[in-house]
Amino acid sequence: MAEKSDVAILVVGEVSDWGEKFPTCGEGRDVDNLNLFWVNIWTFK
Repeated sequence: MAEKSDVAILVVGEVSDWGEKFPTCGEGRDVDNLNLFWVNIWTFK
């Protein structure tokens, strides 16, 4: 479980970077939603 949590944190960091690289992500709120989306995938997969 600890390892998956570490991976989720890393993924969230990368998704945050996407908000800057890809304007299609929209406002910061949308980026936060993507963060939760990826965290859920890595946490419950």
